[in-house]
Amino acid sequence: MTSRRRGVDPSILQLLVKIPLTLTGVLVALVLVSLVSGGFVIYANHVAVVLVSEPLLPLVVKVLVILTACIPVTYLLRKVPLGFLKGFVSTLFALFTLYALVRLLEYLVVVLVTMSIVVSILHYRTRYRGLVHPVKLSVLKLYLLLVPLLAVYVALSLYVPVISSQYIELVELDKPIEVNAFKRLVPLTTAYTHATSRLQVATHRIHPEEGSVYFTSGRSVYSWIIEPSGFWNEITKSPIGLVLVYGDTYPLQVEVILKETTWGLRNTRFRGLFFDSLYRQVVIHTGLQYEPLLESSVEIVYNEEILLLVPVVKWERGLLHSIPLLHGYVVVHEDGSMEFIPASDVSRDPRFRDLPLVPGVLARKWAELKRYHAGFIEFYFHHNTYVIRDVGGTPQPYLLVDSRDKAWWVLVAETPGDSPSAKYIMYIDPSNVKPVIYVYTLPTPVIGISRVESYVKQHYPLLDWDQLVVEEPALVIVNETMYWKVSVTTRDRGELVFIALVDAETGYVVSIDLSSWDVELAGELTAERALDMLVKRVVVEYERAFIEVRIRYLEEHIKELKSILDQLESELEDLKRRLK
Repeated sequence: MTSRRRGVDPSILQLLVKIPLTLTGVLVALVLVSLVSGGFVIYANHVAVVLVSEPLLPLVVKVLVILTACIPVTYLLRKVPLGFLKGFVSTLFALFTLYALVRLLEYLVVVLVTMSIVVSILHYRTRYRGLVHPVKLSVLKLYLLLVPLLAVYVALSLYVPVISSQYIELVELDKPIEVNAFKRLVPLTTAYTHATSRLQVATHRIHPEEGSVYFTSGRSVYSWIIEPSGFWNEITKSPIGLVLVYGDTYPLQVEVILKETTWGLRNTRFRGLFFDSLYRQVVIHTGLQYEPLLESSVEIVYNEEILLLVPVVKWERGLLHSIPLLHGYVVVHEDGSMEFIPASDVSRDPRFRDLPLVPGVLARKWAELKRYHAGFIEFYFHHNTYVIRDVGGTPQPYLLVDSRDKAWWVLVAETPGDSPSAKYIMYIDPSNVKPVIYVYTLPTPVIGISRVESYVKQHYPLLDWDQLVVEEPALVIVNETMYWKVSVTTRDRGELVFIALVDAETGYVVSIDLSSWDVELAGELTAERALDMLVKRVVVEYERAFIEVRIRYLEEHIKELKSILDQLESELEDLKRRLK
């Protein structure tokens, strides 16, 4: 019996000890990833979205790049003895390798840096000298294989938007759609500041980037969910209501609706092995292959219930093209229950009446893709394209309404280069879920969105512009004449100082000073009143200025003519005297 015990192979005993340690390492790694990825749901969603959204040819090349990059690290991990470290590192590396579909650049950087460090360490450690040559060989193969694969991937990635742009329909307009930015009299950033000032709850706040805008009965409405603030509050407390700001009048009208809801855009719930969230719940409800756009959610009150409407995106893709499309909306009720409304049924649902069905970020992606429509050579070498620039804290597109109170996503595209001018006015119908862009090509160059600020500052040189900010330069088109409506606020965006109207052809500027606006004497400033006041002033004052300039020109011209006549008369008299 004693001799049999002595005959047990020590390697087997070590193996019996190391296997549980290895499994423990695997388990710890899985638990850590589960905690930060919603029980692997968010992790799987990110990977699945790439698999269904990226065009097939670039996706295949990306997979080859990842497989090539993981070869030397896999070789090293095989040499690591069994134990906690091997289980932990191998599991993390396997999960990171799969996630490289989402973060390819970061993955390659980590792999290359890791291999360089390992080779350096092995080179100076005598007992590992035998590994130096095969590791160096693996790294060399990695570089030799990665370079051509990455070159192919980059080339395909450059070509994908060119092909994708052909799948977005372009409709040319003979004349511009007359939209009125004065329906958004107050900019989103100022509305946010006023909404914040109405909240008196220390544990909750609203977030500026979560604001939504829509029109109801011709009025612009900004809305925010009142979310718990801070890590502990986010995992223990619920949202407590909604703030609505009506942006078509001055002074602002703010309405606070206090009502507890289960889910907001930021609050979470700890479930033991993971943190649950609205994003996770929407993914479970719709499917791993769809992407919820939480930042484009719309908060409304319907039948005295606060509803959170979350848009969900899908993709139409092929070998070399990929177009994001609206898949539908998830309606989140106060009690946390959810229902999915397909894109084909959303327009018939009364809860979505007057709301923009196509989110602004999706409209922007369509417009950005269409930049490549001229073709590969024209875009990359001849720069035959347009540029969509942003000014202030609210990016394009702006949701505006026309004379019939129909909403449009509106973008103004400029020529590329250092001296841009407006080139196209682009309209996207938010009620049409198909990628269609209506475009009006401006016949002559006019002031673009990136130059409006300089015209306003030139017109008011005595103002302290270090304390002021230009916000939301948005279009106003009246009788086919293009204007820019500009809001000028204090640096903290808290107060609206004045509203300016800039003639896009002439650069002439008029404004309404709101810092001295007396509501008791002048009454409430509405969108219609502001438009009427400023457009009339532009026409009248510019016409008057033109007449004054013309009078001065004629007076100077007459003086010059009189001087010439005097000289001629003098010469004539001189000639007559000489004849005598």
